[in-house]
Amino acid sequence: MKTGDTIQIRQHEMILPVDGEKQPIAADPPIYGANPTPIDFWLYARVQEVLEDGRVRVVVAHPGNREHGAEKIVSPTETDARGNVIHNVRTKAEVEALASATHHSNPQWNARLQQHFKIQAERLS
Repeated sequence: MKTGDTIQIRQHEMILPVDGEKQPIAADPPIYGANPTPIDFWLYARVQEVLEDGRVRVVVAHPGNREHGAEKIVSPTETDARGNVIHNVRTKAEVEALASATHHSNPQWNARLQQHFKIQAERLS
């Protein structure tokens, strides 16, 4: 990863449905239910600088997202309270690996997921 690259950064959100809402919340795949649901979105961002400590300074380049145009400093990984590693950055190579991996036992659903990642990888550098 270097200055000028387009990468993806994680946006962690809590989805809060409207009380009594029976329609799925807009997400892929759709989210049903009345309880708050955590979900991760992956935003496109342009690397402005790779800092000495490994963090990256980026500008979000994801039109339509409220973070579009925001400058952020992102740590590529972090550890949650249970000791699990959380990835906050995805490079083109990482998304290409997702595009060739098996994600689901249903071949049609798996092909759809692989195509989803392939399209994302095409926008990265």
